[in-house]
Amino acid sequence: MAVLAVAGIFAGVLTFYGSQHEVVLHFSDREQPVTVKAHAATLSTLLEKAGLDPEEVAARYECDRPLEAVINQDTQVQFRRIYQVTLTEAGQKRVYETTQPNVGAFLREQGISLNPLDELNVEPDTPIADAMHIVIDRIEKKSEKKKEILPFKTTYEKDSRLAKGKERVEKEGKNGYRVIQLIHTFKNGEKIRTVRKVLEEVPPQNKVVRVGTKVEPRNERSRLVASRSSTRDRAASSRSGTKTVAGMPYKKTIRVVATAYTHTGQRTATGVYPRRGTVAVDPKVIPYGTRLYIPGYGVGIAQDTGSAIVGNRIDLFYETAREAYRWGMRTVTIYILE
Repeated sequence: MAVLAVAGIFAGVLTFYGSQHEVVLHFSDREQPVTVKAHAATLSTLLEKAGLDPEEVAARYECDRPLEAVINQDTQVQFRRIYQVTLTEAGQKRVYETTQPNVGAFLREQGISLNPLDELNVEPDTPIADAMHIVIDRIEKKSEKKKEILPFKTTYEKDSRLAKGKERVEKEGKNGYRVIQLIHTFKNGEKIRTVRKVLEEVPPQNKVVRVGTKVEPRNERSRLVASRSSTRDRAASSRSGTKTVAGMPYKKTIRVVATAYTHTGQRTATGVYPRRGTVAVDPKVIPYGTRLYIPGYGVGIAQDTGSAIVGNRIDLFYETAREAYRWGMRTVTIYILE
């Protein structure tokens, strides 16, 4: 803050003999006033008699009367310091001149009010200083409510009283829901954070399906038919010198762990959509395009693979999840067909 030099004056009194008038000069940034006694004269002349430069005073202070005013009586003159301050409001910067004593008074002078959430970088009662930078960040909050569906899951429970491959719905599923409130905070028009608050939540009720594991004993006729079929295959292979299975010649057999899968909505590794007969393999063990015979499944073609299908593992495609679940996981001997 610039200090005006008042030579030889320390709250002093300058007397010009023959004067009838006492003029007291009050400066807002000085603790002590300056008193001048002189004949009737302009304010500019009185300042000069007090050792002050009128032009410098005019540039730095706002006076309650013009410097050309003639003072011919006892009086007091008020000089208020002019401060230059920078105000940044909601990101917009402007420079102001003010004679207000503190930040709060300056903001009122400019017609600027603060909302409860707004942020001010200084306290309102902070004294104004030259080259001061005042920052106002406008803070706003907006909220919205949303309802989220919580889908139910299907759980499968084994039932030894139910025949293998059979399913029975023990309990139907029901979706739940969650009501949430999103509180968005904006600073000078830009979103800076979002707070999520759960207002209400109803959990889903899972669907329960009983899956049969009871194995029905095969009757004597079934065993006899299977035995005759196997005998016919061996006899045919013996007569022709070619190994066959289910009437089809094969090159070799492989012992594998076979699982099952169903629709995923994606194409297979070879670019076709899966269907009954599609088999996922490890192409390092069974090349794509190889025709296979899998007991209990039938003829398939190696057309797909998967991250878990490594080594002697295959995955059989079924059209429904029920069929895939019914197959489960088995260790079988498969036949590589000619």
